[in-house]
Amino acid sequence: MKHAVIGTLEVKPGTRDEVLRAVLAHRERSLRDEPGTLQFEVLIPNKDENKILLFELYTDTAAFEAHFHHGASMAQAKKEIGHLMVSLTGVHSTLAVEHHRLSPARRVDAKPGADDVPAGSSSR
Repeated sequence: MKHAVIGTLEVKPGTRDEVLRAVLAHRERSLRDEPGTLQFEVLIPNKDENKILLFELYTDTAAFEAHFHHGASMAQAKKEIGHLMVSLTGVHSTLAVEHHRLSPARRVDAKPGADDVPAGSSSR
C-alpha cells in the first residue's frame, strides 16, 4: 500500500528562500535517485512566510523509511539547512482510494458477512 506524507517545515524568519532552494534540489534528487519516491511536491503557503509544505508519495512505508532515515539526499539536505529549520512535522497517511479498494466490502472475492464473524462462530 502506498505511503503518503503531508509535511510542514517551519523555518527561521527570513530564511524561506534559502531553504526553498535546498528543498527543491532535495526533491529533484529524491525523484531521480530513490525508486520508491513516486511524487514529491513543495508548496508555499500564501500567508505564512516561515513555512513550506510538502506532499510526498512513496511506493510503501519501507520506501519512506529508506528515504527519511537512510537517504543520501535527506542527509545532504539536513546538513545544508538543518540549522535554518525550526521544526519538521508530518502526517503519515494512506491513499483513500487504496484503503477503500482493499476494505472487505469492496473486495471482489468477499462474500457478504464473510469478514464479520470467524467461520464456525455464532454472531451472538
